[in-house]
Amino acid sequence: MNAIAAAKPKPEEVLTNALMNAAEQLDFSQAEIAKIVGVSAATVSRMSSGAYLLDANRAEWDSAATLVLVYRSLASILPNNIQEMRAWLHSINYDFGDVPAKLMLKPSGLHQIRSYLDAYRGRA
Repeated sequence: MNAIAAAKPKPEEVLTNALMNAAEQLDFSQAEIAKIVGVSAATVSRMSSGAYLLDANRAEWDSAATLVLVYRSLASILPNNIQEMRAWLHSINYDFGDVPAKLMLKPSGLHQIRSYLDAYRGRA
């Protein structure tokens, strides 16, 4: 095995790290991440310590990837302004009649937020 192949991170590591970074940047608690992704709070704690990696064969994978895409969409709309990204997520949005971060805790809310942001980006 060559050095490049040995250094290549596994997809599970990449997505788990991306999820934890997005969660931190967007000011989500571990309990909120657990609810959004569909795992236990203990599992999120293990993810943050590196003791657990997301499983591509479980629903957690899709939810984690979708949350990372929400983060990336916000970063492109609000040019990496973390304070504005957090404000958008944690403030009332009249298009939804709710706070996007709270909506993401409900079934299908995460995908609703992603679709909204994708449509918004498509207007530009």
